[in-house]
Amino acid sequence: MKYMAEGSLDLIHDFAERVAGPSLSRGIARLYAQHTRLRAGAKGLPSWTNDELIVRLTEGEKLLIAGMAAPDMSDSRRYLRRAAEIFEWAATSSPVDFPIPVVLLAASIYQLAGYPARALGILSEHTLPDKTSQILTALLRADFFRAQRLLLDFWRHGGKGDSTKHQTGIVILNQLLRAIGVLTAWMRWGDEVRIDSAIKTLEKVASALRYDSDRFSWLLSVIFAAIAREFKNEALWTSLLPLTEKVSDDGRQALNRYARVAFLERKILTWPSQQAGIAGIASEGSFALCTPTGSGKTRVAELVILRHLFGHEDRHIKNDAPLILYLTPSKALSSEVESNIARSLRNIRATSVVVTSLYGGNDFGPSDLTNIAEQPIVLISTHEKADALLRLLGQTMLKKLSCVIIDEAHSVAFTGDYEALATAQSRSLRLEGLVSRLKTLCSPHTTFVALSAVATDIRDVLSAWMTGKNESRAIAPDYRSTRQLFGQLWCSDNGVTTIRYDVLDGQRLLVNEEESAPYVANPFPPHPPVIRAFKKDDSVEKRMRAHLLWAAMHFARPLDGKRHSVLISVTEHPEQYAETFIRLLTDDWADIQYPDFFGQPKRSRDQALLSRCLASCADYFGPISREHRLLQKGIVLHHGKMPPVMSRLLIELIEEHVINIVIATSTLSEGVNLPFETILIPSLLRFRQPVNSRQPVTSREIINVAGRAGRPGVSTEGKTLVLLSTNALGEAQKISQEAYEKIIRAMTERQVKNDKRLNSPLYALTIRIENLWSRLSGSKDINQFIAWLERTAFSSAQGEEGNLLRSLDTLDQQLLTSIVELEGLNPEANMEDSLRSLWHNTLAFHCKMGFSDSIAEKIFLQRGKAITEFIYPEKQYRRALYHTGLAPRDGKVLISKLSNIKTIMTKAVDFVTWNDSERINNITSLVEAISQIEAFGVRDLTSGKSTVAWQDVLTWWMAPYRSDRIPSGKSVSRWYDFASKYFIYGLNWALGSAIGSILEHDGGDGDFLERWRRCELPWSVLWYKDMISWGMLDPIATHLLTRKEAYTRPDAAVIAKEYWNNVGEISDAVLEPRLVDKWIFERKDARATIEDERYPTQRKIPVTLVDDFSTYTGPKLRILPVKEKHHIDWYDQAGYRLAESSISKDWPYFLFKDTDFFLDPQSSIVTWQDYL
Repeated sequence: MKYMAEGSLDLIHDFAERVAGPSLSRGIARLYAQHTRLRAGAKGLPSWTNDELIVRLTEGEKLLIAGMAAPDMSDSRRYLRRAAEIFEWAATSSPVDFPIPVVLLAASIYQLAGYPARALGILSEHTLPDKTSQILTALLRADFFRAQRLLLDFWRHGGKGDSTKHQTGIVILNQLLRAIGVLTAWMRWGDEVRIDSAIKTLEKVASALRYDSDRFSWLLSVIFAAIAREFKNEALWTSLLPLTEKVSDDGRQALNRYARVAFLERKILTWPSQQAGIAGIASEGSFALCTPTGSGKTRVAELVILRHLFGHEDRHIKNDAPLILYLTPSKALSSEVESNIARSLRNIRATSVVVTSLYGGNDFGPSDLTNIAEQPIVLISTHEKADALLRLLGQTMLKKLSCVIIDEAHSVAFTGDYEALATAQSRSLRLEGLVSRLKTLCSPHTTFVALSAVATDIRDVLSAWMTGKNESRAIAPDYRSTRQLFGQLWCSDNGVTTIRYDVLDGQRLLVNEEESAPYVANPFPPHPPVIRAFKKDDSVEKRMRAHLLWAAMHFARPLDGKRHSVLISVTEHPEQYAETFIRLLTDDWADIQYPDFFGQPKRSRDQALLSRCLASCADYFGPISREHRLLQKGIVLHHGKMPPVMSRLLIELIEEHVINIVIATSTLSEGVNLPFETILIPSLLRFRQPVNSRQPVTSREIINVAGRAGRPGVSTEGKTLVLLSTNALGEAQKISQEAYEKIIRAMTERQVKNDKRLNSPLYALTIRIENLWSRLSGSKDINQFIAWLERTAFSSAQGEEGNLLRSLDTLDQQLLTSIVELEGLNPEANMEDSLRSLWHNTLAFHCKMGFSDSIAEKIFLQRGKAITEFIYPEKQYRRALYHTGLAPRDGKVLISKLSNIKTIMTKAVDFVTWNDSERINNITSLVEAISQIEAFGVRDLTSGKSTVAWQDVLTWWMAPYRSDRIPSGKSVSRWYDFASKYFIYGLNWALGSAIGSILEHDGGDGDFLERWRRCELPWSVLWYKDMISWGMLDPIATHLLTRKEAYTRPDAAVIAKEYWNNVGEISDAVLEPRLVDKWIFERKDARATIEDERYPTQRKIPVTLVDDFSTYTGPKLRILPVKEKHHIDWYDQAGYRLAESSISKDWPYFLFKDTDFFLDPQSSIVTWQDYL
């Protein structure tokens, strides 16, 4: 950096250290407050002056120079980021006469600092009129295709610059734009040989401008020269190079297509977090990636999958197509991940890969049989389903397993719910047990990858668990694609609101003078009067729902030409908020002109998507339900127990920004990777037992939700606002204010509780057993405890003794499962040694709590020994309990009832000839049989003051048109929750347990379908899982829904009639799964259309050369077309016109973005091929 003397640079470096720290200086804090107010449409700071803005801009310039001169990369990025923030915030004020667009300068500095998403975000909010700025903007937005088109347009006009008033001040040289043209070619194809020369040209241009009177033009040219070099290093082409050495030829082709798709989607640049993740993939080992939401974990997951789908032929899986298991904590996230991965593989034409999503508890059906297909498989599964699949397929699954990805891996951490532990309902324990067993049973070459957005407190423990090395550290780059802003939305009784922001990126926003604080008075008009939606005695918190909806509408309304996404994250009862919103929209505010937060989509694809979603919502919840009525108004009510098809459609609606306001619980907010620019939290309280009152939620829960605010590439900031009332008289308001202050302290002082002792649910369970025994026995003698442990079997008991024995039985389930699988892996191995190896693969082992570690391990090993020698000494009985998938206390009951359950199932051999009542009666008999098992007991539904028999709910769910009793619009979600809990989840789990046990007892070994035949079970029973999950009595229709051939039950029923009308003789045999799948695939083929007629057939285009190629002997040249009125000009990447040709009849069908053109100078012929 020669712009200033070295002494001056030292002074600037000292200055940079003072102003680029974690907290904002007073002056910069005032600039941010001014920016915040103006961005919200409010008046700026009363004392703000033009001189103060000039001082801040000068500070930004100094920071920029210091950042570009700093030898330390972390210092450089820190200085540059603060410089970019200053210019971004200054751009909002902009009365200063500035030689170049401040927005462009801010975006370019963000890019150089390693924050490309922020560069894209700020550019998304502004439009620059002059052509040179548009070219540079396209580069910064990674829209290199648009940059190519703008450059071609510039060259076709003879390289003449703009005549507009608003010039960038940069000296536009043909050399500069030719170099940029080569850069865009590199980003498109990754093999442009002139890239290094082009970067040097950009550096020469910057050097030539060094002594120009316009120092900002010089600075911008220096920045872009540096950015060009960064672009080459950060391009996906460069990042993927280490992976190309790890994959087969097919894999290299897949990676090449993956990069090309990324170019078309403007995602060819990799972010720092992605670069770190790709390095982890290239290391060929297991790893944990912990980086915030919106920082690019999806790309890392996709590349992990490609790496294992297309590994070298000498990989450890030699004879079987690889299986990648992708674990998620929820159905909603499974659905989202399935959609993303399927789209990614479809884009690169990896048609041989099966992508399937399995969820719904410990159950299985024909839709799950894809697991044992011969093709490579990506299996997205909830923890419960993967566990059930492992029990069902055993070694068949294990020998195919190449990679296990655990998404939202922080969900393994124990939450303190000891009741869930005691009743064997802890999902975190189930996940720890599953992954620990897989790490023990799988080949040592199997890769384990943990992904987490919020695991800052346990990330290194996660890494140690994945890698098996306690010294291992998680890949946790200090990168956040958007700023995180947290504050309060103060609500007054008169409808007026005030926003006050308190925390920015974990630092308090403090300004001495109140008038300079970052708050926005009256960010939008007071909400309209509310007369009928609330009662006189309604609480202050309930009345604030009017503020909530009004604020959400305003935050979602169009700004800069686009609507913005808002999440209303509630702690409980989202349906109550929905009911209030409906009353406001249809009653009090029916005639009010409220903000334009929703409009009917204009694109036909979006129209079809919304139509399908409304139809699905009407199908499952009814047209008068809250869900459907809100969706019609442009608001999504999303809860965790939605039908999978509807959940998928709703997520797509949100992703495509057809709908921009979403109501969801905070726990669901953590389970879906959807970007929201604004998160509104209406309450910090939740009803809790046994205190029987509303208590504050944990700071950790709110911090996790707030961490998901921000929409990378669309805005630079994600904000979270907690609604608080100015009416401080009520107890709830006082508790809420105290809770809010506690959250602020936790955010800014890092006071979030970090007790590693609670990180492992297995560790918590073992120590809980020891503590309960000690309390009951009055003894702390460890030898006495071990003696008790070795001889005690489960028995029914009440109180604390019951808690102790149930907790022990839960541990027995974990151990018994592990023992049976270890025996299947190596029957001759010493079981104590095997269990010790498994313990070393648990999260509990890697938490490393000192002395108590040895106690926990001893409990685990000694109880395991007791199970094999005393508690369950018969190997066959252990296997029988194992295949129930239940805690032993429930497994024993199931085994005793198995004969009766099988008898009921066998009667379904006539299922296809039964009427609906007979079909429901058979399912009802199964519910009655399995209800005798404690884990699956079904009770009646209490709805308000009335009680609904569970049989009525079952009939409504399976055949609503036959039901004598149906729910109202207000109660339908409660009915669905009941059906989801007891039938979709509970009944299917029970059937899966029963069928698993029958297969073990009667099915023998071999192919799954052969085992089924040996059990003499009707094929119809195999479809029960799908029928119960979808709420239909037609197995063919349910399979159509599963295969996404239909989106509503009525539509599926109509299509299913095609099968029944052509199947011939009606018997149970027509439900053989392969027969049904064959029909579906044949039906797809019959509907396939040929698009060749619209595609150009001419592969060669004769051209006339306009340049001298007499001495050229090189390869064919990539060229770009420019269509003129009567001919086509052909340019190379650097803007040189090489040839021209006539316009062929096929030309209108060419899509420049999708086509590569090559010039052969020797034959004067242009040929073309698909870009992908």
